[in-house]
Amino acid sequence: MLLVSGLFLGAAQGAQPPTRVILVLDASGSMWGKVDGKTKIEIARETVAGLMKDWDPAIELGLMAYGHRREGDCKDIELLVSVSKTDPARIVKTVNTLHPKGKTPLSDAVRLAAERLDYRKSKATVILVSDGEESCGADPCAVGAALKKAGADFTVHVVGFDVKKEERAGLVCLAKNTGGQFFAAKDATELKAALATAVKQAKQTPNVTIIAVPRRGAKPFASTDYVSIHPLGPDGKPAEKQITGNHGNPTRFALPAGRYQAKVKVGNGSATAEFEVKPEKTTELIVVVGVGKVRITAIPKPDAKPFKSTNYVGIFPVGPDGKPAPKQLTGNYGNPTEFTLPAGRYQAEVTLGKGSARADFEVKPEETTSITVIVEVGTVRLTFVPGKGAAPFPSTSYVRIYPLGPDGKPAEKQITGNYGNPVTFTLPAGRYQVSAKVRENWSPSEIEVKA
Repeated sequence: MLLVSGLFLGAAQGAQPPTRVILVLDASGSMWGKVDGKTKIEIARETVAGLMKDWDPAIELGLMAYGHRREGDCKDIELLVSVSKTDPARIVKTVNTLHPKGKTPLSDAVRLAAERLDYRKSKATVILVSDGEESCGADPCAVGAALKKAGADFTVHVVGFDVKKEERAGLVCLAKNTGGQFFAAKDATELKAALATAVKQAKQTPNVTIIAVPRRGAKPFASTDYVSIHPLGPDGKPAEKQITGNHGNPTRFALPAGRYQAKVKVGNGSATAEFEVKPEKTTELIVVVGVGKVRITAIPKPDAKPFKSTNYVGIFPVGPDGKPAPKQLTGNYGNPTEFTLPAGRYQAEVTLGKGSARADFEVKPEETTSITVIVEVGTVRLTFVPGKGAAPFPSTSYVRIYPLGPDGKPAEKQITGNYGNPVTFTLPAGRYQVSAKVRENWSPSEIEVKA
């Protein structure tokens, strides 16, 4: 479902306020590392110098660095050039004086840059260039989310320069949580392109607003998981690769004139919508993502208290024939567990220890469905001793659990096993044979487990 409206933007009433940006440069010791035979700090110096040659005077730029004065000091963060009318020569000269030495307190640097931009009262953008992950114990994800929530219009664009894939998560999350973009730059050419794009985006004013709702006429979702924008080609097909993306609700983008497809994801549901951006007009889209929620609580028997947690809850779509799909759509653990799902019929499989149970349910748009699943399991704690009243063995070599059949005979195959003393098992209600090995001796006994 898609609603599109275009509003003409008249001539500006007076001058537009300047765009205010702080560039945060990594000057930690790792910037002496080399890319294509040249140190990363040299590449950064040359890239900034090139960027300053054609600097837009409408953008006020400040410069901050970290790790450039002291080794091992997470407080080594300094605003080198305050935000004001940009002096390109001063920026270049200051960057050329940086000599990498220390750690990577990138989260605190971004937080300080936000404060210097007075981000709570006005639009503010930070562009971070880092060649590695946070090394001072802070959480970039949490910092980004907090700054976005407190800011008037705050964004961090992050350029990961020669950053290993396994070290990118925090950098990506920092950008995503503030509505910015993450750029992976493996060399000088890509660093130059990434910085140029980040600066361009900092100046742009959003002209597209996307609002996601569960059904037509309903209140918008509190947030979306992600909204990606894909240009439409001459054949009307969307490009596989997005040109930008964000999360939240509404989400806003600055896009050149053209035709696009928006892909909106909420929980495990998604929807697409095509729209057109025209010069000097704003576009608003209302996209219906028909999802609802389910809340699943697992208990051992009717009217019992819920389990503290589950091992896993899997969600399987139910087909027209009433049968669950062989492959799950999603899953999680905990108790209760909640899922956001497309409208439809499903089956939940709840696993606790070696027990499990299934239950069917239906999800409707905008509604929350609550179900209770009875998983008839109990917990048994086994302690092994050499004799009545004796102290427990230090440990067991192994403990095997076999279900007992109606004839009282144990199954050939064990249901589970472990070692230690005591050992604890969560098992379906029923009778079992316990076979414990201590040193070289196996000793069988029978137990009953109740839910």
